[in-house]
Amino acid sequence: MRTSRRITKRLFQCEALETAEGLLDELSPHRGEHLFDRPDQGGWIFRGQAEAVWPLRPAALRKDAFKGFIPGQIEMPSYTPEERRNLEAALVNDFVSCASAHGFEIPGDSQRLRDREHSTRHEASDFPPLDQRGLYALAQHYRVPTRLLDWTRRPLFAAYFAALGAADPDRKPDENGDGRLAVWAVQAECVDGFLRTKDPGAVVVSVPTISNPNLRAQRGEFTLVRFRTKPKDDHDIPDLDRLMEDERNVEDFRALPHQPSLPMMFKFTLPHSQARRLLHYLDVQGANHATVYPGLHSIAAYMREASRRSAARPPRGDK
Repeated sequence: MRTSRRITKRLFQCEALETAEGLLDELSPHRGEHLFDRPDQGGWIFRGQAEAVWPLRPAALRKDAFKGFIPGQIEMPSYTPEERRNLEAALVNDFVSCASAHGFEIPGDSQRLRDREHSTRHEASDFPPLDQRGLYALAQHYRVPTRLLDWTRRPLFAAYFAALGAADPDRKPDENGDGRLAVWAVQAECVDGFLRTKDPGAVVVSVPTISNPNLRAQRGEFTLVRFRTKPKDDHDIPDLDRLMEDERNVEDFRALPHQPSLPMMFKFTLPHSQARRLLHYLDVQGANHATVYPGLHSIAAYMREASRRSAARPPRGDK
């Protein structure tokens, strides 16, 4: 039974849930009270994170982003925004070159990408260039750190990624964490329409999936926060959730002549203690390693994953 939705004037709203069942209800079209009882219910994209306190920050802008990619370097220095862009571009170039050398066809590969004259310095405006965003998205999907952020059209897959990370026995909890995981939902049209016009703003990036079965199975897409013009002072792009909370963007959105439903972004959080139970329910509904990463190579990982799933109900009163 649906309850009346709270009236809000914000673009971004947090919802704290306490049970795996409650989160799955929110992600189900026939039960969700926040996402699916609205005209734009088909426009959501989703992202799962093991720690609810983590912002929507892409890999290339995180601490120690390039650790392991620079030979011989143990400690990561503090990069300037320009150095970060140049290093990010170099890694994507290396990814494309290495893939090509091993016989893989990379959509969007070009001589311009490999030409040193065009690949050594990268301006802050509109980075990465439009004709290279597909390459950056593909590299990001295979864990090369870029400023693109992974999303999926499948809400249960987003919940799977969040729960799997939270249930990992070898994971070190964030020292600033609150013991909760998060599943984010954002309206793609808000990003690719409204925020596209802002500076800094954001766009949605899609790539061909014909040669990428993982991305196809996950219905993966990416968001990119970028500057439309060169900023007065060179600095890194903001996190996507900060853009959605920016008072100027909130006011501009509310001034639109045809007011869409609000909010445009949700963060659903859940205690880590519910992660194993959530994995159990997701497995029953077909969201597991074997479906997220299709192919025989994923079966053994799916079998090992069983140790993280639990159908047991937590003790009464456990939050």
